[in-house]
Formats: sequence, structure tokens, C-alpha cells
Amino acid sequence: MSCQFLQLRRAAFIILLQGASALPLLGQQIAAEHPSQYVPFLQSSEYLKKVGYENAEVQFQQFDLFKDLHEELHGADANEVSEEEHDADQFCEYNLPSCPGVVDAALYNTRLVDVLQTCQNDIARICPKELKARTQRLEKLQQSLLAFGPADTQFDAVKASFDTMPEHCTSRSKACQSREFLAILNNKEHSRRTEMPNVKYHARKLQWCKKKSLHVVQMAVEATARHSLTSLRKAFRGVLEWLRFTDRISANEFDGAWASVNQFLTKGSFEKKARDELYVVSEPSPPGGKFPERREKKVAEVTCPDTIKHQQYVLGKYVNEKVHAFGSSQVLDATFGACIWLSNTGKCLQLIAAMSAGKRMDECHMTADSGAGHTLLDSMLPHALQSMQNMEVDVSDILEGAFRSIHGGRSSYVNEDHGKVLAFWRSQVDRDVPSAVDQHNAIMMALEAAAKQAVQAAAQVPCASYVNKDL
Repeated sequence: MSCQFLQLRRAAFIILLQGASALPLLGQQIAAEHPSQYVPFLQSSEYLKKVGYENAEVQFQQFDLFKDLHEELHGADANEVSEEEHDADQFCEYNLPSCPGVVDAALYNTRLVDVLQTCQNDIARICPKELKARTQRLEKLQQSLLAFGPADTQFDAVKASFDTMPEHCTSRSKACQSREFLAILNNKEHSRRTEMPNVKYHARKLQWCKKKSLHVVQMAVEATARHSLTSLRKAFRGVLEWLRFTDRISANEFDGAWASVNQFLTKGSFEKKARDELYVVSEPSPPGGKFPERREKKVAEVTCPDTIKHQQYVLGKYVNEKVHAFGSSQVLDATFGACIWLSNTGKCLQLIAAMSAGKRMDECHMTADSGAGHTLLDSMLPHALQSMQNMEVDVSDILEGAFRSIHGGRSSYVNEDHGKVLAFWRSQVDRDVPSAVDQHNAIMMALEAAAKQAVQAAAQVPCASYVNKDL
């Protein structure tokens, strides 16, 4: 009796294995051509709304808030972006009217794929042996539908497979008997079948519109990033040269500080940040990714954009703000790195004050290496240093403590290998060593507070007071 029972269990197990081998692997998703790959700024607008970017919903609806991207650029960059922007605008204006039709086709095709998958699962349950020879044809049809066809040949192949299948394999499945599915399967002249090549053509045009539009945004944000990096490097260089020219720092301190600045403000770093941020906003996160706010929209939720140019501007504005925040943190790190090379904290405070004068120079239309710029620095430095001394935070004490800590507790660190010491400390910060991270955060907060005080001190003196003909 027990032997018969074991034989029955073995037979049942073999049957289950055969059935399982015929079942489609539901965990393996068929690569779908989601409308977000075609519709310009679909992912961008949804992402900005989800992260609460300055009432993005209102920004995307108000037409009077946007500008052309090239309007905020200068020189060759402005001309280059203007040409690309004009070309993209014309191309998208001609092809965007087809967007609703493409989205509607995507909705129909994905719904049909759901029916096909359910039908396939039902056949696997009812007639697993019959499905094994037909799985490839069913999956090819699903791939074609999700890629916007053309699927006419695949429909005929699936119909031929169904016609040679025992009737009970499909008659007991609601999905296989779906009127919508049977109507398109049995009718070669069905409107959805005949329109598939046309839908694919328009989908590709929309995809090209998306690429051209995002390319324009990328060009604009990269140009802005390059300009920001160049401006910061010029400001650092001008301030260090002024400190050296006025004998506030030695030649060795100048060389070391400038080399340290270059470690943080490296060529291409701001552009890379702009590209990375643009990618985060414009490309959806894959299913199961760690960025749920970037999830791809369901096909049923897709809507076509009304204002391409407006969304270009808002997207560019968002990325530029991210790059600006990145630049601010890099400036603080670069300032501290430069201070490591200076022989005392007093010189470091002078560097902070002089760097903070850069904003005032922009407002007064001066450069750090001009005669008027030097007059501004000479005039505002005492006010800025006095303002720092009146702060609740003792920046000098925080910096001195940091320098001693980084240099192993030694108060005299003039002859230390500053580059090696700073690199080791930065590696601790990057490895998230708690003491180094806490120290880094305290230093950055102190530098930021000191810089704000210096900016306020510089702003108190009218621009006219700094007028001095450039030499």
C-alpha cells in the first residue's frame, strides 16, 4: 500500500514538473517599449512634482514663467544652444500632435498583452503539452505589441497555432475567448493591425523629439556649469593673487593653496554633476529600484505634454540649482583645503572674507584681478573680519582645532606634508568615519556662517565707493 502511495506521489510530482516547465516565467518581464521612452519630459515633470520642487505643478501650468534656455547664456554657448533649441522646437511642434494617438495605441497594446499572458497561463494549466510548441510564437507577438509592432505576421502565426490546438485548451479560458482579442486575431483588416506600422513611425518621431529636447537642456546646463566653474576658479585665483600681492601670504602658501583648490574645482566636475542630475530627472528608475519617486508611470496614467519649451526651462532651472548647491559645497571644501596650506587661522579668515567678496564684485561688475576689485577687497576686508569676530560661532577656534586634529595634535604644522595630510583626512570623511564626518560638518557650517557674515559686510558699502579705474 505504501509503495503504491509513493508511486502515485512520484507520478504527481512528474506531472507538476512538466506543467511548470510549460508555464511562462512570470518573474521575467518582457522588455516593454513604455511611452515614457517616446513622450518628451513625461518622466521629468512627474519626478519634479513628486519631489515637491517649488510647486512644480504650478510652474508647469503657468506659461509666463519660462524663458528660452539660451537667454541666460552668453557668447558662443548662447548661439549654439539657440540654434539647437530652434531646431528642436520646430521638429517637436510638427510631431507632438501624434502623441495622443501613440499613447492610446500603447494603452491598447499593453491591455492586449495582459490578455495574451493570461491566456498563455490558462493554456499552461489546461494543456501544458500543447503550449510548449507555441510559447515562442505567443511571446513574439507580445514583444511586437509592446514595441508598437508591426505584429501582423505574429498575429497570423498565433492564429495558426490556436487553429491546430484542441478546442478545450482555449474554450475554458476567458482570456483566450476575449472578444477584443479574437476580433483582432481573426481579422487581418482590423484597424489596430493596419495602423501598427504608422504608430511605430510616429512613436519614433516622438522619441527623436524627446532626444532633441533633452539634448538642448543638456547643452544649456553644461554651459552654465562650465561658466560657474570658470567663475569660481577665477575668483579663487584672483583672491589668492591679491593676498600674495599684498604680502598677506607667502609664495609657498600661494602655490600650495592654489594646487589644493584645483583638487576640488577640477575641469569637467560641474558638467558631470549637471549630466548626472539630468539623467536622474529624465530617466525612470527600473522596477524595484531604490528610487520609488522615479518610478515609471503606468501606461494608463500617461498624458502628453502641452508646453515643451516651458518644461525645458523648468527642468534646466532645477538642474542648475542642483549644480549651484554642488558648487557651493565644493567652494567650502576648496576653501578649507586652501587654508590647510596657510600658516595660521588669521590668513584663513582673510581668504574666507576675500572669497565672499566675489558676490559683491559681480553686483558691482568688477573682477578680482582689476584695480576696482582690489579696492573692494582692501575696503571690505576689515569690516568682514570684524563682523566675523562678533559672531556667536568662534570660527577661528573651530578652524584651529580642526588643523591641530588633522595634523595629529601639533600646533605647528607649517612644514607638514599638507597634501598627504589633507588626502588622508578626506579619505576618512569619504569612508564615513564618524569623528571625521562630524568634524567636516562642523567646519563646513563654520565656513558657511563666516562667508555669510563677510557677504553682508561687503554689501554695506555702495558700489560707487569701490570705483577705481582698472589698471
